[in-house]
Amino acid sequence: MIKLLFVFIFFCSLGAATNCPGTPNLHAISVDAPIFVNSTDNGKYFVQNSVSPPLAIVHVYGTPYEMGFAQGVLLKDQLNSFYPEVCLTHSNKPSNL
Repeated sequence: MIKLLFVFIFFCSLGAATNCPGTPNLHAISVDAPIFVNSTDNGKYFVQNSVSPPLAIVHVYGTPYEMGFAQGVLLKDQLNSFYPEVCLTHSNKPSNL
């Protein structure tokens, strides 16, 4: 019975793989260690510079409030530059309503 179940699962997985409409990810996997940038009570902030554009890695832990607070503290500079750009972009577009 177990052999039959294994064979069934094996053939089902082959069928699913051949019918996949997506394309394979051909990007190289980065194996370089991320660079430590900053930390707070409930999080750590790293940057991976070996990819373009650099990748921000934020590891937060704790309660939902603590995680959100830590993310805000760690990404404060990025958020302060991103928010005005978004507001400016959306204020210049005509309303379709």
